[in-house]
Amino acid sequence: MSRKGTLTELPCGKRSVLVYCPSAEFCKAQLPIAWICAGDEVRTTLEQILLQLEPQFGRTCAPFCICSVVPAEWGRDYTPWPVPSLWKSGEPFTGGAKDFFELLTCQAMPLVQKRLPVSEQAEQTALLGYSLGGLAALWQTAQDWHFGMCGSISGSLWYDNFPAWFAERIDGFREKKVYLSLGRSEEKTRDPRMQQVGDCTRRAAELLHSCTKQSVLEWNSGGHFTGIPQRIAKALLWLFRSPQ
Repeated sequence: MSRKGTLTELPCGKRSVLVYCPSAEFCKAQLPIAWICAGDEVRTTLEQILLQLEPQFGRTCAPFCICSVVPAEWGRDYTPWPVPSLWKSGEPFTGGAKDFFELLTCQAMPLVQKRLPVSEQAEQTALLGYSLGGLAALWQTAQDWHFGMCGSISGSLWYDNFPAWFAERIDGFREKKVYLSLGRSEEKTRDPRMQQVGDCTRRAAELLHSCTKQSVLEWNSGGHFTGIPQRIAKALLWLFRSPQ
């Protein structure tokens, strides 16, 4: 099965924005849009995601655009504040999410809005990511009016001090639509920090349930690196699903 929509890359300062737009038949009105926090291999991952998404457009979910700012440095762009590395010889997480999302909202979003027929309404705009990208998506959505939908797929919610921060800012998700997922084996690790991911994700789901009627926690089979495109596609289909 071949892709029907277009996938292009637009220059944006020192970076670029990878942009997917559905086929022309769906571009007669303003489209919803999803911003994905992904790594350098986002083009390959997105191609796999689209094979699952496009057959659902106009059937189980509304057609939508997908964008991603590239390249991204996981340990800088998707971390809210500095914390030590998970490994003794590894690079520390440097906490550059504030600068990254300033680029996304102040430069990348206006650029895409000028080029594509996309909606500027928060309820039609999603922010999601995988691993540290999922952590960053929750962190930004809690404090940003641009995003009315959020997806954290295998999110690194074990991140130092994040559970307490999230609990204090749970009201930022009121009336928003939030998708969480985690692999069943992800908390079964030797690393004491990462072992907390299951409990942290369950607690986040409980807090979200208390403030919005549009939240879900889905459990997937496998560990952190199992079926990444499939997990992201599931999140997108849930966020953009057509009303029953």
